[in-house]
Amino acid sequence: MYLCHVVFRLTHDDVGHAFERDRSTVGHACRRTEDRRDHRLFDDILTAIEEDVVERLQERGIQ
Repeated sequence: MYLCHVVFRLTHDDVGHAFERDRSTVGHACRRTEDRRDHRLFDDILTAIEEDVVERLQERGIQ
């Protein structure tokens, strides 16, 4: 959910619709993920995933 919100710049409503969840659930998931980014290893892994997703989208001319 977090990656959909951040990488694709979708609203919590749109992410919630895609995952069949309420927007408040998406907001909670995004806040928890942001809190976990305080841990270096978690942040490094998530950053690598974000960069990989963005790179793959750019290769396909999507973003």
